[in-house]
Amino acid sequence: MIHTIRDTRISALWILSSFLALATLFSSSRTLAKDGGHAGPTYPIAEEDGIDAIKRTIRKKNPEEIKKKFIEEIKKEGEVNLNIPETTVEESLYFEPKAVLSRDILDANGRLLYLKGTEFKPMEKMLGRKTYLIFDGLDSKQIAWINKNRSQQNPVILIAVRGNVFDLANLLHAAVYPAKREIVEALRVSSVPSRITQEGKWLHVEAVMP
Repeated sequence: MIHTIRDTRISALWILSSFLALATLFSSSRTLAKDGGHAGPTYPIAEEDGIDAIKRTIRKKNPEEIKKKFIEEIKKEGEVNLNIPETTVEESLYFEPKAVLSRDILDANGRLLYLKGTEFKPMEKMLGRKTYLIFDGLDSKQIAWINKNRSQQNPVILIAVRGNVFDLANLLHAAVYPAKREIVEALRVSSVPSRITQEGKWLHVEAVMP
């Protein structure tokens, strides 16, 4: 199971981005506004316009400082640090992933779609063949192993258990995904680097020496 966790730092970044967009939008729209005269009695506004307050607050900030903090926050999201030991003994195993429903699954109208206890075998539905290379991004030996092995496998998905995925993507010139504890355990990866391939309905997990 993959758990979705709402990260307050990501939310804060989106809020800041929305504020900046709104400020720009309203700034542009006001330059196009025309004086339409008075349609009735007017009264002074007691409260400060919210957009003006946001723009005034942003103007007090150094744009470069805002950009720097934004980039720092984004980079923090790329950090991953799972305590997975380095492979010292090469091992190989096969297993057939299965999932069993713990409750009935109903549609929007309350009609039964899948009965509790129904067994699913995801390998029967997967299309294509991919190789997953799981590695420690802070280990130079494993980085070299990645460069060697990805040229022999196509397509390849790179998954890091340690390091910053953005820095690793720049280093390896390829997308790098952060490993999640639940996924690593579900794939039965006990050491890194490891190679995972699909062979029919089976997953082949290999713990290899870097």
